[in-house]
Amino acid sequence: MAKVKLYELAAAAGGVGLEFTLRDLDLIGSSAKRAVYLDDDGDRLVFHGKGFSFDGNGYLTAGRVERAIFKDENNELYADYRDLEIRGTKVGGFFEGEVTSPLMQEMNKGADVFHGSRQGEYISSGSGKDRIFGERGNDHISGGIGSDWLKGGRGSDEFDLITGSGKDTVVDFDATGGGLEQDYIGTYKHFADFTITKVGHALRVSLGDGDTLILQNVRRSDFGMEDFHFWEGA
Repeated sequence: MAKVKLYELAAAAGGVGLEFTLRDLDLIGSSAKRAVYLDDDGDRLVFHGKGFSFDGNGYLTAGRVERAIFKDENNELYADYRDLEIRGTKVGGFFEGEVTSPLMQEMNKGADVFHGSRQGEYISSGSGKDRIFGERGNDHISGGIGSDWLKGGRGSDEFDLITGSGKDTVVDFDATGGGLEQDYIGTYKHFADFTITKVGHALRVSLGDGDTLILQNVRRSDFGMEDFHFWEGA
């Protein structure tokens, strides 16, 4: 289970992966327990773990990565991934690619816990039963594959419901707050594609393919088309 903390810089960048291209990173410091990579813009990726060794390109060839820290040119944090268990050879292989997506997907596997920052950000987990805390700000939250527990926190938050998003539960969906506190379901589908069912004190919003959002403590009379954000092309 990875424990992930996102910081304000990640919010400003629209996500951690957009700021880092693995192939552009050069190894500038290394030991058996630590690897520091730097790109031309001064952004840093720091791995902590054990048993590290490296090839001539600076890619990991052995050991295990247990923590990954993303920083900017001023040494300010984008994100901190703890409690990882990724083979060094697998991480080294990701450096052959152009983007960070495979690395991010690997780090987001399993039942992880994500915490946002005081600003709004895009938080996307991977497979597994994840827990996402948006904290403050207007967050865009995507649980990914699996049955996830989602809490937007303060602000106007958007929760994805699309094909492949799984069966997730939102514990603090606000359908009545309006303005700065109103929450939304984000989708490229049409309103007619959804089935909305009252289940106890919750609403189940379902797509025909089995993907659902359970909105706890939301009344049917408070919920309708105005609680959706239909993306361009929907």
